Amino acid sequence: MLTGSPRFQVAVSRFIDDVSVLAIEDCLISKLSMLFRSKNVLEMSEQDRSRLAGETPESSLERKRLEAKRGILETGLQSLKSLHKRRNVVNPPQKDQASSEGSEQMSREWVMGSDRRLEEALPDLEVPHPGSTWSE
Repeated sequence: MLTGSPRFQVAVSRFIDDVSVLAIEDCLISKLSMLFRSKNVLEMSEQDRSRLAGETPESSLERKRLEAKRGILETGLQSLKSLHKRRNVVNPPQKDQASSEGSEQMSREWVMGSDRRLEEALPDLEVPHPGSTWSE
């Protein structure tokens, strides 16, 4: 049995794992063209295609929730940029002043209100709390 430094043993173990993964992937990928011929896919029912390549209801709800939240955050960012531009035109920043307390407070209020605005944007969307499960 080979003995050596701990680094060598880790490298050998990693090499064996990598070779195993590559061998399995090669077997699966080489047969993929036989499994998913376009003719076979076209002959599948809509339900089978959806189950095979579709999005789960949970993923769809999460995607919609995140898209709405992103839209709210982008709107807030544009508002803050506009406020920052106006503030700089009216009252140019001093060299030692990074930002004003007013804009920092507005940023905090905007972020804290984003969840409320998300609920208003999607009133029918049930958003589970972390750790809970989705009901079907």
